[in-house]
Amino acid sequence: MREMVEVEVSSLFQIGDKVVHPMHGAGIVESIVQKKVNGVMRDYYVLKLPVRAMVVMIPTENSEEIGVRPIVDREQADQVLAACDRGDVLLLQNEINLLPYIVEKAYGRGMEIALNPSPINDQLGKLPLEKIRYFILNELTGEEAPEDILREFRRRYPEAVVVLTLGKSGAVYDDGHTRCRHGIYKVPVVDTTAAGDTFTGFFLTAATAGMEPEEALRIASVASSLAVSRQGAAPSIPTMAEVLEADLAPC
Repeated sequence: MREMVEVEVSSLFQIGDKVVHPMHGAGIVESIVQKKVNGVMRDYYVLKLPVRAMVVMIPTENSEEIGVRPIVDREQADQVLAACDRGDVLLLQNEINLLPYIVEKAYGRGMEIALNPSPINDQLGKLPLEKIRYFILNELTGEEAPEDILREFRRRYPEAVVVLTLGKSGAVYDDGHTRCRHGIYKVPVVDTTAAGDTFTGFFLTAATAGMEPEEALRIASVASSLAVSRQGAAPSIPTMAEVLEADLAPC
């Protein structure tokens, strides 16, 4: 007879932690349950893995032996941050563990922190979001209208820069003093895999180099347009020279 109930237990990982399984890759601890098998009750991590939407159950007592580990541990995070200086930019997405710890440490070092809060989940509520300098959002991040999203972020985080991408409608920049928009360009769409990451990387590069917001949006929009016109993820990302030399027609 098998019986399974969800429980709260003291264990190595907690619900919501991002972990790596040695055979199946990265995933998230969706729940911790007790399951009775052959009359013996044991605690299990229920891991949700994005690859093939797989769900794996791991006995908590054997998780270390199996090789389940955090995506990032504190020692690794400290090693990376130790190489960074005041004014350096740290780009984060809500897909790794230790985000609150990393944000606090980076902020303490005087770094400028950029966050793409996707995927939206309860873990965001644990973050010190007032320490984020750049919010990079997409229209699907929330269900509100773009204007409402910008207004709410401006109310909650008045010192932050907010960039909202709007798909075919381009992107909007708002820092509380300046608001500007930029459209997209006409290109053959081959592969959209790296479009968002390319936009974010080029925007932050341009903005932190001192370019005006309008120019930073233009650079990012050209870069992401070039990326979607090519096959692949990393191979599709253009160089800055290609972006500056590109002559694309706006939609």
